[in-house]
Amino acid sequence: MKVEDQLIKRLESLSMLSLSKEERENLKPELEKMISLINKLSEIDTIDIEPLININNHEQVLRSDKTGNMLSNDAALINTKHNSGVYFTVPKVLK
Repeated sequence: MKVEDQLIKRLESLSMLSLSKEERENLKPELEKMISLINKLSEIDTIDIEPLININNHEQVLRSDKTGNMLSNDAALINTKHNSGVYFTVPKVLK
């Protein structure tokens, strides 16, 4: 499959990246290689193969949910200056 500029721009937008023209050109052959490898997988005959749901038959053993010694809000916030008095505050990451 030939990777077009339109696809690169779409991927750039979806990933919130800003690539230079040189980076876009370098990315094209790499994407073409990846797509080629994925297309190779479609050549494999998997008709009589059951889908793999789990690689082993072990059941996940979970611990019971019990509360233990917990920090108070004041103790949790004592080492940070970025808090609202009740919660940690972090920079906004979504638009």
